Amino acid sequence: GLVTTRLAPILAAAGDPSGEALSDDPVAWDRTISRNAACPCGSGKKYKHCHGVL
Repeated sequence: GLVTTRLAPILAAAGDPSGEALSDDPVAWDRTISRNAACPCGSGKKYKHCHGVL
């Protein structure tokens, strides 16, 4: 929706608050991303419904 469309670029520009940059490999995200957090790919979906599907 409109909120995720506007929020995704802001979150991407802000970077990772832990200070660790995410790699380009989604497999490496498993240990750094909460399943309920937004997926770092920028889709606007929760990680568990996007790249974190089990």
